[in-house]
Amino acid sequence: MIGLLVDDVGADNYYHVCNGKPIILTSKIYLVIDLTTSDYNLTEIIKSDSIGCARIANYSDFTNENLEKARTLKKLCKRNNIPILLEDNHELAVKEGFDGVHLRKPPKNFKEILKLQSLNFFVGVNCAYSKHMGMLMAEAGADYIAFSKGMNRIITGMEPYDYDLISWWNETIETPLVVENSNSIDEIKTLSETCDFISISAKKCQDKKYFNKVVSILQKS
Repeated sequence: MIGLLVDDVGADNYYHVCNGKPIILTSKIYLVIDLTTSDYNLTEIIKSDSIGCARIANYSDFTNENLEKARTLKKLCKRNNIPILLEDNHELAVKEGFDGVHLRKPPKNFKEILKLQSLNFFVGVNCAYSKHMGMLMAEAGADYIAFSKGMNRIITGMEPYDYDLISWWNETIETPLVVENSNSIDEIKTLSETCDFISISAKKCQDKKYFNKVVSILQKS
């Protein structure tokens, strides 16, 4: 388990104290934000102990205004001891002092990007929903692997996750796993027992009823 994302407790659970009593978090929230996320909303969301990491997504327009907004979001996360990654642009992430980069797909220069780990820079990679690619990237040295399920437009609009695959990864592979694109409360409840992180957008977290349900799922006495 990497130090950036996982508390050093020597287990797959995360320990916090609430009202003087220990609370075990089965998984943590991987918060996905973008430049439309307001400072106020982010500040409210990251107060929760359930947030383990954040990343700025969809950042491709490098205007001065956007860069300043990215810096502000980064400062808010760091002030709350939440690691924050930038999506895809590893060079800008290093230059601006982000904690790492999230690669939306394995790039050809992946081995070169991994050399940045010597700077305490973390490299995570989305492997779509490929067990084979996930194993290759984990073996190559990625700090975490993200699985992102694809669309099934003909039947249900979104394919369910294969819980056997997620459980197998948890039991067999040491590299932490982030599960993306899971908004169903029932699915999150099941996945929380077997994966390290569940990504949720800041927009979804702004729905307090939904957010509180997710947090309650991730906590067990």
